[in-house]
Amino acid sequence: MSTVRKLAAIRRQLAQMAALVAEIETEFEDRSSGDWVETAVAAEALGQKIGKVSAGASAADGKPR
Repeated sequence: MSTVRKLAAIRRQLAQMAALVAEIETEFEDRSSGDWVETAVAAEALGQKIGKVSAGASAADGKPR
């Protein structure tokens, strides 16, 4: 894979991670005074999304995470 393609893949991964961070911030601001069980479920779902992004990053650079 060329350097340009690798950089493009990294940019996409960073954009996905930034979107997840924004989602996490919003989710926990919205739930800060809410039910802890709902918050835990939301955290688990976001964790799964983060795992998928991380797996995509591993595939893009060819390194296991």
